[in-house]
Amino acid sequence: MKLRTTMRDVAKHAGVSLQSVSNVLNGRTSQVGEETRQRILKSIEDLDYQPDAQARALRSQSSNTVAFLTIDPASRFLADPFHVAIVSGMIDVLRRHDYSLFVNGLEPEQAGEGFRRLVHQRRFDGAVVHLSGTPERRKAHVKELEESGCPFVLVEERV
Repeated sequence: MKLRTTMRDVAKHAGVSLQSVSNVLNGRTSQVGEETRQRILKSIEDLDYQPDAQARALRSQSSNTVAFLTIDPASRFLADPFHVAIVSGMIDVLRRHDYSLFVNGLEPEQAGEGFRRLVHQRRFDGAVVHLSGTPERRKAHVKELEESGCPFVLVEERV
């Protein structure tokens, strides 16, 4: 089993410091000479280095992920043409901007704690949210979203 190539491996292969590799990966090219930058890029290619998305998200406080969250009683909510249109439209836009889509569907009677946990875990940078259930329940979900500080857009809902 091949272990994951790290930035440290790239630095060693290129004969440079870890900071130099970081500078190149993060676009700080004024910090690194052209010849060194080319050596680092070649090492990245030679070693097939792929940055660790989770580590990058922790450092940058950004996951490059947008969520589509729905509270829907239907077990096949993604087969619904309405949801298909929303999700496919989101994917069309997100992939052009190097973002991923996180999709989660919760059943109304089990949504309380699950929805709260999802929103506060911040596994995504923003959310498109489609709610169902009683008006009181929907208001509670909107309040959770507001309190989390996560940017969101509501579908078919007035606030």
